[in-house]
Amino acid sequence: VLHFRDIGAAFLESIVWRQPDAFSEDTRAVLSELIEADKVRSNPLDALLTVSTVPDHPFNADFLDQRRRKDIMPDRDAWWSTYLHRVWETQGPVDRLVDWASSLSADDDVEDSVVGLSATTLAWTFTTPNRFLRDRATKALVSLLTGRLESTVRLVDRFADVDDPYVTERVYAVAYGVAMRSHDVVAVGNLALLVYERVFASGSPPPHILLRDYARGVVERAIYLGAGIPVNLSLIRPPYKSTWPDIPRKDDIEALTSNWQQGASAGGDLEWSRNRIRHSVMGDFLNDFARYVIGTESEPCWLSLRLDEDRWQSPGERINAFIGKLSDAERLAYERFKKIENEPSPSLTLIRPVHSGGEHSLSREVEQQERRPDISRRLLMSRLTEAHKLELESILQAKTEGSPRFDVRAIQRYVLWRVFDLGWTIERFGEFDRFSIGDHGREANKPERMGKKYQWLAYHEILAHLSDHYQYREPSFNDEGDRQYEGPWQLLVRDIDPSCTLRSTPGGTSWGPHKPAWWGDAEYAAWANELSHQDWLALETDIPKVEDLLQAVCPGDGSYWVNVCGHFVWRESHPIDVDPFDIERRELGLQWDAYFVRTDDVDAFMDWVGSSDYSSRSLPEPSSLYLYYMFFGECGWSPAFDYSFSGYDSNASGVRPEGGGCPVEVWPSTVSYTSESGVFDCSIDEYYTLHLPHPELLEGLGLRWSGKAGDYLDESCKLAAFDPTAHEDGPTSLLISKELLKQHLKERGLALCWVVYGEQMVIGGKAQSEFQGRLNISGVYKYTDQEPVGYLRFNRHLPEGVDP
Repeated sequence: VLHFRDIGAAFLESIVWRQPDAFSEDTRAVLSELIEADKVRSNPLDALLTVSTVPDHPFNADFLDQRRRKDIMPDRDAWWSTYLHRVWETQGPVDRLVDWASSLSADDDVEDSVVGLSATTLAWTFTTPNRFLRDRATKALVSLLTGRLESTVRLVDRFADVDDPYVTERVYAVAYGVAMRSHDVVAVGNLALLVYERVFASGSPPPHILLRDYARGVVERAIYLGAGIPVNLSLIRPPYKSTWPDIPRKDDIEALTSNWQQGASAGGDLEWSRNRIRHSVMGDFLNDFARYVIGTESEPCWLSLRLDEDRWQSPGERINAFIGKLSDAERLAYERFKKIENEPSPSLTLIRPVHSGGEHSLSREVEQQERRPDISRRLLMSRLTEAHKLELESILQAKTEGSPRFDVRAIQRYVLWRVFDLGWTIERFGEFDRFSIGDHGREANKPERMGKKYQWLAYHEILAHLSDHYQYREPSFNDEGDRQYEGPWQLLVRDIDPSCTLRSTPGGTSWGPHKPAWWGDAEYAAWANELSHQDWLALETDIPKVEDLLQAVCPGDGSYWVNVCGHFVWRESHPIDVDPFDIERRELGLQWDAYFVRTDDVDAFMDWVGSSDYSSRSLPEPSSLYLYYMFFGECGWSPAFDYSFSGYDSNASGVRPEGGGCPVEVWPSTVSYTSESGVFDCSIDEYYTLHLPHPELLEGLGLRWSGKAGDYLDESCKLAAFDPTAHEDGPTSLLISKELLKQHLKERGLALCWVVYGEQMVIGGKAQSEFQGRLNISGVYKYTDQEPVGYLRFNRHLPEGVDP
């Protein structure tokens, strides 16, 4: 006898296989009954998602889209978002769609209707608090829409009015990711114009700090490309306009959670779910959200001064203005005061005269007295005019008090109140938060409670309001003047880079030996096991020829490449059944960075580098980029790039290394982009680093990002620079077209110089606790219009008591 559950399951399976014309109003009625009754073995949503991307299917993504819009956000979250969490990583239709979309490129032929339905389905997965699904789906949608700007326009238009900021934020993130990966001026301009109309044209964009950032990025990208769209620039850049919300009082918060101690234990009481929210937000800075997201008053960013008040000046700024008003005599007195104030405190023991009445000894005592900061301050005040004295006292008092900070507790109260105002209730989410999620601790990389979703919505909302109404100061600029709010990269609240869809890289040399590849196929096998470690360290002639590592020929097309950033590691093998660190093994590592110098300065630079070990040189290290500051696709053009590379000028002179007496100026050739696992972006599987040409080199070579991994194209759309580890296994490198590089050097009167450093050493086994010796390697090579030329130096370090 078939039961209702069996019949229902068979009906749902039939939805997947029916012809589009095999549906009737009765079919819809039965489906609705099954959904409401919840009496079938399989979830009806599984069947609907399976057919969601089928064009002309009556129950495809358009049907589900209409169904979801019938509910307000919290009601929809109660059935849809909780479902998404439960089915993720079950190899069901959600997993299949995300994996399929992630595998696509702009060159793949996919019907527009399929793209639209797939995009709609993926966009609705953004409601979930499961970061792994939400982040993977975000980048999958970027992959799907890359090169498909018209479909992106339709997606933005469709979702701009959805009542869930978790969805709209990520839809604009996808739009920005697609725009960064495109150089189609017209198509990006059309997308940007729609985003402008939907977000900024009214003069009051939605109060969500990340949504605004992504939407602004789309418009900024179109402006950079020269799309010429009719937009008001003052409307797309902060500060924006919004109505300052009412901040709940402490009594209001207590009324919301008057019995918050009840159910706070690990028992089964659903009250735990509500009280977990309070503890997370109001946890006296000891809990994850309170301490590590909202922050503390020791981390000032927002001031209690509104934007329409006089701009707050730091004591450092006020001092600089104050000094400009002083007379010569006053300035001398102030300079003496500052000099004494910065010196170590002198002993309070007075220097007594050696001979009673000795004039010389007495003057020494007076001088010692005057060098006490308190006395020096009084002497300064006695030499200032009354107005200047009052001004200086005010500045010194302000220096003691610090900046007028916005009350962090007010932010906490707003976030907690807003969670419940947005619709979180025990009835909707208590069971899910308590039993499906529970407490995962403070780590960022995790599926989150539904309560945490509402916390994030409230927090990003109050940050938007703060940026609209209050002055901002950047902690690292305390002595140099405050820095106005420019974007969320200053707050380190960006949590996903929509331009870079890599989950990991197959290559790279971070923790272990590299695998030989066409751009680094040199072998090293001179382990000389018959020799002692100390004798092996003396074998300087067996090191691979560096000149051969600095260049490569691609076997596929015979193209020539120059390696401007390399990290190679050769390590002695170990028995497969032995822990690699239980036995001693020998290792050789070589690393280099390339710098540009003027052709006339090459010899002087090489002499300076070669005058001692590289460890004593003070060359500028390549800059590192992180998603919190700048997205991969923003390099070279965006407001976040301008902030990260403040002071950067493509026409500026080079950098003269500090210390060490470098006689010439140098230009770095690379920057690195690092994406870490275990952080808020849960689409990253493994830590990886990509190397890309320095922004000044990008401009000099006329390169632009292809939108794919770390590949850069020249003006003819030919591959001109790339990090090969993004595509295949091999050592860390950045390869630049030899032909293009030689042309650049000739036109600019430059040479390329590699600074090489490395070491030969013993690792594992006894070497982990006892030093077995090391061979330090340093060197420098030059490249103009000929092959690389240079040399290595060696410096052997042996254990104590071992004769060289």
